[in-house]
Amino acid sequence: MKNNLTLNYDSRLCRLEFRPIDDDPERVVKLLKDNNYNMIISSATIGYGWALFDSKIRPPAPKMNPKYIPELISLCHKNDIMVLSWGCFNIQDVRYDKENYVPIKMYPQWQQKYIDEVGHKTSEEANSVGMCMFSTPYREHLADFHDEIMDLGFDGMWFDGFAATGMPGMDISCVCDACSEHFKKDSGENLPQKINWNDKPFLKWIDWRGNQMIEAAQYLNTRVKNRFPDAVVHFNTHSFPKPGISYQRGIPLQQMPFGASQHSGLGPTNGIQQNPIQSKIAHAQ
Repeated sequence: MKNNLTLNYDSRLCRLEFRPIDDDPERVVKLLKDNNYNMIISSATIGYGWALFDSKIRPPAPKMNPKYIPELISLCHKNDIMVLSWGCFNIQDVRYDKENYVPIKMYPQWQQKYIDEVGHKTSEEANSVGMCMFSTPYREHLADFHDEIMDLGFDGMWFDGFAATGMPGMDISCVCDACSEHFKKDSGENLPQKINWNDKPFLKWIDWRGNQMIEAAQYLNTRVKNRFPDAVVHFNTHSFPKPGISYQRGIPLQQMPFGASQHSGLGPTNGIQQNPIQSKIAHAQ
């Protein structure tokens, strides 16, 4: 991965998340230069799981332009702009149309199962979708997909959706059959039957769940680094204050070897419109 960039990742403090399905690369780079951004988080995929390039692993997104991402990366590098690809750890952006979630259609046997105060629930019962990153081969499939993404010339991966939940709600996972066997092997306990903070198996499961989050992240990190040692790999660990984020998302209480890349965004659901102070701070930096 040769890009001739003059600054490393940590020195690039003015970052923008902007990941349309298609755009004019020259327009995007001009926007970045005019606003003094020196790093962009674009994307070769979207939350529903489609590919924005000619992938052998995932189907193409409707109306995607296979030339956009390679041309954007090339033009960014010519202008000393680092380019990371947004990627989805588990699930993100599936808020309005879960029926089009690609991974669950391709691999229904690897989907999550959920737990609440009543008991275990399937995707249909919980009205949520998401994939098990703890105990199924889905993580290997996902890493294979990221190999394809990195081969496009990206400088690294920025993983969003770092959570053990389903969407469009924040239903808590995972208690699928594979996790039942995995948890039994690791702890000697059966899975808890419902959320109960006075139940020792539930407390063990919460701790186990956090460890599995870290293990899955380490696996994805290693897969990228094995092929691209200089690549940047970051996870949105939600380490910034934000209402509504608690144990439900499965963010580990344990110390993690991964940080959260904070950046401003540009679009109808993130960034300048939603976080104007954050955007101004990014510019000030």
